[in-house]
Amino acid sequence: TAIEDEHGLGRLFDMDVIGTDLRKLDREAVGGGSRDCIVCGAPGRGCASRRLHSLEQLHRATREILEGHFRELDSCTIGDLAVESLLEEVHTTPKPGLVDEANTGSHGDMDLPLFEASAKALRPYFRQCVRIGQEGKGHRETFDALRRAGREAEETMFRATGGINTHKGAIFTLGILCGALGRLDRELWSQPEAVLEQCAAMTRGVIAGDFAGLTEETAVTAGQRLYLHHGITGVRGQLEAGLPAVLYHGLPVLETGLEQGR
Repeated sequence: TAIEDEHGLGRLFDMDVIGTDLRKLDREAVGGGSRDCIVCGAPGRGCASRRLHSLEQLHRATREILEGHFRELDSCTIGDLAVESLLEEVHTTPKPGLVDEANTGSHGDMDLPLFEASAKALRPYFRQCVRIGQEGKGHRETFDALRRAGREAEETMFRATGGINTHKGAIFTLGILCGALGRLDRELWSQPEAVLEQCAAMTRGVIAGDFAGLTEETAVTAGQRLYLHHGITGVRGQLEAGLPAVLYHGLPVLETGLEQGR
């Protein structure tokens, strides 16, 4: 009864248990209670015994249960990988100038435990980004939803760190990446080009939109000033181009190192 009631696919399981007296044990006999119809939610076995629902309705309800379970499983898998990547990054040592296991680099207000707390606090956000991608809406609509979630995630990060910016860039970049994975079928997850194409499609036009009307008086962030003075587009430009720094530089170096046993 615990498996049938608590597992994501438990409603589809039909598990018969035979007691030591060789009689079948009903759910009710062990305190499990009756099960509801998967189509209309009516209690008991009435719908099945009277065949109230068509095979097509049963197929549709079954498919919704299956897809819902695996969507949730995928969001947890990808969200957990996002957090794992942040933890692996901060533990990578040495990283001159940055927080690692040896020291805090140039960041006097940060340390390893602070990064760990921040990364773990962001787990629900990354899972949410996957679910936003799974909704299958248009690229721009998906990006707008991810940005709204990202603003809430920044507040979560600041609460976890006492107001210190540990992962603002990761909230933006990894959040979009999680959303891209949510938009794709599983067999495409291992194809970086396909994943990053989704990132590019979702962020198309973000530079023009974010920097429209930017002046010396309105430029308040380092990124805005760099764009205004030197035309540097930063992470926005990277995402609009499909993260070429990752695809053509970072990822090949990583793969080569792993192949060499590093």
